[in-house]
This record gives sequence, C-alpha cells and structure tokens, in this order.
Amino acid sequence: MPKIKFPKSFLYTPATNTKNLFKAENLHADVAVIDLEDSIPQYKKEEARISLLEFSKKTDFKPIKAVRINSIRKSDGLEDIIWMVKNKWTPDIIIMTMVDDPEEIIILKNMLSDATDIYVTVETPLAIHKILEIAAVSNGLIFGSADLAATLGVNITWDNMFYARSKIAMAAANYNIPAIDTACYQMDSLDILSMESRKVREMGFTGKAAIHPSQLDIINTIFTTDENELNQAKLIVSEFEKNKGEIVKINGQMIGPPFYLKAKKLLARV
Repeated sequence: MPKIKFPKSFLYTPATNTKNLFKAENLHADVAVIDLEDSIPQYKKEEARISLLEFSKKTDFKPIKAVRINSIRKSDGLEDIIWMVKNKWTPDIIIMTMVDDPEEIIILKNMLSDATDIYVTVETPLAIHKILEIAAVSNGLIFGSADLAATLGVNITWDNMFYARSKIAMAAANYNIPAIDTACYQMDSLDILSMESRKVREMGFTGKAAIHPSQLDIINTIFTTDENELNQAKLIVSEFEKNKGEIVKINGQMIGPPFYLKAKKLLARV
C-alpha cells in the first residue's frame, strides 16, 4: 500500500466511469475513490462492480486506490464486500458509509486483510454521538455533510455543520488519524472551496474530498505544509531541545511544551 498516512485530497468518481480516475493521477490526487454508493443508481450496482473488476487489474495506476461501499447494514453493502472477497481483490482503502456503530467497522475488519485501511464516512447523528468509539477502530474519518444535513433537515452551511466538524477533528486528533472534510458541492465557486479548505485546516482537518478535478489544485495547495511553516517548526524543535525543555522565546513568542509538541507533530506528518 502507498505510504501516505495523511493524504490531502480524495477525488470521487463513479465506478461506472473508471476511465476518469486517470484524471486523479494526472492532477495529483492523493487518493482516487471509486464510488459504489450514492453516485450509482440501484439498477447499475452490478454493472459498477463489473467495471471495478476491470479497473482492479490495472497495475500501473499510481494514486492510492479507495472504494466507497454501500452501508453494510444493507444488502448492497454486503454484496460489495462479498464481491471483493470472491474476486480476491481489495483496495488500499475501503470507505464505509452510513455507519452508526463501531461494531460495523470491527465486523468489516474481521473480513479483510490488515493491509486494507478502513475510513469511515461520518454522516449520521449516531456516528457523531459515538465519534470517539468510531475513531478508535478506524484508520481515518471523512465528514459526509450531505446525508447529515438531509437527516437534520437543514442546509449545508458553515454554521450548521460546525459542531459535526469540531467533533470529527477532535476525535481524529485523539487517535492521530486523518480527518478529511466533506466535498464542496458549490462547484462553480472556487472561492468557497478555498475558504472552506482554509477554515477546516485551521480546525485540524488534514485533507478534503473533491467531486471534480478542478477542485484538486486548491485542496492540495492549502493542505500542503509550506516552507515557512516547516522552517518555523524545525526552529521550535531545535531551540526547545537545545534549552532542555525550558520555555524559550522565538520571534517574540513564548514557546512552551504544547508548542513544541505541535511542531513535532507537524514534522512527523510531513
């Protein structure tokens, strides 16, 4: 499996249109997500699995391969898993949907190889309620704003989604796993995408989903640690260790243990 513990960008593509996944490679998406769930109507579910089988034979595809499956509490989700086991193929990441309880993740993990990571789409009120337990048995969390907003009967706005985002970011940080923000559905406004990306990164999210290749450049840029951040983190670590853990002043700022730990964490992720 590709060694990217904290991927920045996830590009979703319907499994019936896998040729478009090569855009993910050309545009440098960290993770190419082949979708078997919402983008595939019921009558095309089997066709989508057949298309996925053809794509699974390609060995020259460089981005991390992920498959978003249907809920394992429904027959479509069970068929997705049975199909993978039967064909002896699993992607680098399986993205679960409509998860309400950590037991669902444990059940799936028991059926798969340890080499496959499990990311959970957090998109139900119960998942938000049990977010720490879910994060404890997951390899990554992805915020699913559309289904959560539909359940709540509200619009997808910053204020309406703030509580869920906060819970996800804190749970992911607690277990040192990626927190991936929901896609921006306003595809004609790259300004909104940029604003969302910057704000969620400040909250602790490590990446963001994309539903169109045009969104990738902004996401990759915003979630990449720039040279100034990197140099500042190196300076903090160096000076703090040089002073044997005593509080030190760097560029007018008091640097104590929390700032040192934050800098160490940033360097480890980079």
